[in-house]
Amino acid sequence: AAVDSLRQLQAESTEPNAFVCSAAISACQRANQWAPALALLDSMDERRVCADAITFNAALSAMAQAARWEPALAVLKDMV
Repeated sequence: AAVDSLRQLQAESTEPNAFVCSAAISACQRANQWAPALALLDSMDERRVCADAITFNAALSAMAQAARWEPALAVLKDMV
């Protein structure tokens, strides 16, 4: 649902900000959907939206919950 909401914003030519992206990534984490969370995080660069600590924490939590340590390490490397 969160990913669909982001797509709807884009269809309406409204670019999501960091708050909206973080909320969507958090929703993915709660739904145990690590791959969409990572895809949203990656898409933020394309949208020229800066990820903040909350965004990274939500994405890392999604990957940790799914025991996906390899993509989590890649995200940590990107943060540095």
